[in-house]
Amino acid sequence: MPLPAKDITGQRFGRLVVESMVRQEAGTRCFCRCDCGSTKVVYQGHLRNGSVVSCGPTCPTRIENLAGQKFGRWTVLNCARRATKREQSKWNCRCDCGTERTVNSYCLRRGRSLSCGCYSVEVTNARSTKHGAGRRGAETPEFIAWMAAKGRCLNPGNRAYAHYGGRGITICARWREDFAAFLADMGPRPRGASLDRIDSNGNYEPSNCRWATSKEQGRNRRDCRTITAFGETLCMEEWAERSGVSRTTISVRLDMGWSPDRAVSTPVRRAPVPQDERSQLRRVRSNMLNRCYDPRCRGFKNYGGRGIVVCERWRDSIDAFIADVGPRPSPKHSIDRIDVNGHYEPGNVRWATAFEQNRNKRAA
Repeated sequence: MPLPAKDITGQRFGRLVVESMVRQEAGTRCFCRCDCGSTKVVYQGHLRNGSVVSCGPTCPTRIENLAGQKFGRWTVLNCARRATKREQSKWNCRCDCGTERTVNSYCLRRGRSLSCGCYSVEVTNARSTKHGAGRRGAETPEFIAWMAAKGRCLNPGNRAYAHYGGRGITICARWREDFAAFLADMGPRPRGASLDRIDSNGNYEPSNCRWATSKEQGRNRRDCRTITAFGETLCMEEWAERSGVSRTTISVRLDMGWSPDRAVSTPVRRAPVPQDERSQLRRVRSNMLNRCYDPRCRGFKNYGGRGIVVCERWRDSIDAFIADVGPRPSPKHSIDRIDVNGHYEPGNVRWATAFEQNRNKRAA
């Protein structure tokens, strides 16, 4: 119901001051002057109910100064374009990430725009990430190892459950439901390693787990045979690697009643080298010496010229050389240095095929 007409001359409504009034059939019209100096004709009812408070959206006194204000991650720099009858004002803004864009004032005031888009990306990433180590659909090696350990210990349907959960081995409470805790304790998995328990009869817990290679895990199995010799306990594979006596030989010696100290320290007696094979090894040794000590040799530049020498033991005795390098496996094999910058000496020499030697060449 419209408000009854009354004399409001001289009164202020918002930024408008009524200067005169004209009564018409359609309603009372008021001639008003805005604070900006422009004039406007307004129905009295619109003034009194507050629907009109200025000369229009382009009124200079109506435009809000947003410069310096902050909306979300936006910091308003200055006005890019004043408002018109059809469009809101636009402002140049800078996001916290450094991006600068022009944003509508309506979107700023109503919270429709909070950033250049970086905020929504961060929210989406946080929502789409399980544990901070990998996106959904792209599980990391650490996550796979954690899930596998849980399955072996907690899932009776797992193929390996009988050797883990079935033996009472479990996973600690800290790791059971929190992969982030597992990752924080174990760290990233080194290349070529997998999760291993130091005590193969212990649980999966920070103090009993490590990242280990397949070789290290093979030596830490429950069924791995250990030997105590010279006051030190090692698995048979480690004694074989350290002493140069094969694992089978050590095992047979122990079964024959040898003491552990004698089984791992007694060298293996090799059969005499046939004369034709001895001649071949003599030529191999002669070529090796020429490369290292004869400047007239074609290969001297790449061997003796670089400081490569033959150890004194092999220089003085062909028998020592034959005993250390052993028989030639086949005519396709020749002597090769494991470290191409090292010398000809025990521990750095092997029999290798041409293919293996090419893969072990120095970089050009």
